Amino acid sequence: VDSRLLFGTVSSTPDKTDVVLADGADRHVLIHAADSPISFAWSPDAKAVASVAGYAEVNVTDVQSGKTITTGSHGDVVAHYWSPQSDRVAYLVVNRDTPGTQARLRSNGHTPAEQATGGLTWYVLDVKSGSDQALVTFSPSRDMVYMLNFFDQFARSHSVWSPDGRYLTYGSTD
Repeated sequence: VDSRLLFGTVSSTPDKTDVVLADGADRHVLIHAADSPISFAWSPDAKAVASVAGYAEVNVTDVQSGKTITTGSHGDVVAHYWSPQSDRVAYLVVNRDTPGTQARLRSNGHTPAEQATGGLTWYVLDVKSGSDQALVTFSPSRDMVYMLNFFDQFARSHSVWSPDGRYLTYGSTD
């Protein structure tokens, strides 16, 4: 049983967040002074952490060394998901080149106010090679918009990857 805990905490640098790895009383900062908001997730094999700070690029950090393994080449990331084999990270980017693109919810947190008009693109980052590939640009369904607003919570219980890591599932209005 892995007893390690990964959590975010206020950094010593103003308005920044540290991601801390704790094992009992032993604690060390894995990611220092990241922009907020930050999202992060263990790889399924618990050897790496994928993170996105301030909606920038996906970064994959080695848990043992604390060094960056690879970084995605696209910013404006709104969600990221590890493949079941820990070899790839799928991530969604807001396509700012599409006029009028907006995917948001009303203030109640679950009623879509507007739908994106082709504004999200799936990319897959290969952790070993560092290359990423664009898969598809799409307009998300209402359920997909809802899931993306809370993706860091849903990513723990809902996988967008097929169990064998060959396919991604997502809701689209296209």
